[in-house]
Amino acid sequence: MRLILAILAIFVALSLSPGSGIALEGDDGNTGSVGPPVVSDDVDDRIVVVAANDGSVEISGVAGSGGQVCSFLKVRAGELVPSGQGFDLQADVSGFIRAITGDDRNVFLYRRTCRGGGEVVTDYTFVEELPPVDVVAAARDELAELLPEPVPTLSPRAEVNHLVGLATWVCLEGPQLDPVEATASVPGFEVFATATPSLLTLDPGDGSGAFDCSLFSVPYSADVVATDEHCTHVFEWVSAHSESGVWDVEVSLLWDVSWVDTDGGSGTADPITTQVVVPLTVVELQARVVSG
Repeated sequence: MRLILAILAIFVALSLSPGSGIALEGDDGNTGSVGPPVVSDDVDDRIVVVAANDGSVEISGVAGSGGQVCSFLKVRAGELVPSGQGFDLQADVSGFIRAITGDDRNVFLYRRTCRGGGEVVTDYTFVEELPPVDVVAAARDELAELLPEPVPTLSPRAEVNHLVGLATWVCLEGPQLDPVEATASVPGFEVFATATPSLLTLDPGDGSGAFDCSLFSVPYSADVVATDEHCTHVFEWVSAHSESGVWDVEVSLLWDVSWVDTDGGSGTADPITTQVVVPLTVVELQARVVSG
């Protein structure tokens, strides 16, 4: 039987015992009510549920309060459910009891059974079902926090005046080009994301426009001839023409993002761009003719 993962965020535990309310019948959309959700601190905020082809959902082994171990079972229409005020319920097309939230979230009623300390406690909790892509997005967000801004090597150095007509060389060196990894997880399910640098882009800031460079660009040296493998720019105007008196050179690094998960899934996510702005002073040297 093929298993489908659904990543779930736990909302409330309604401290009610089974059989204390009404029964929803079949798929006819009959509604009942239970109390509105409130945040519960006695279970993990995130759990993983494995759903079978028939739509039944059950999870075991989630830690509750006081060292208890809890299992969750999605409640079907026709079962006795707690009644109360405020939160409408209806049977969805699969026959499970869904909460009507007003914002189309997938919130379902689960029966929770916790065992520990010689006791067995059963109550109900609302669970919002979220797709696995949410965990992928979390891993990508973590990468975005981890990725450093580029630290470019410039020839001449950024601290000195650059010259009109003389090429400025830009490159990225060292471990800043190494892949970066991040993990996002919920109990029982993890996504491992990797960001790999793929493209260096240079915008000289002088109005000439941005262009792409090779990641294999190298610093200037007397024995290196500039080719398409290098990232160079020749300024044609002094930076005094700009409002700030400098050309703001933007160096951007594009990172490709790939991921794998503990369920055997894999894929790619939207790339991430990091950038830094380096102000350069560009001047012009005039030749002077001296007689004698």
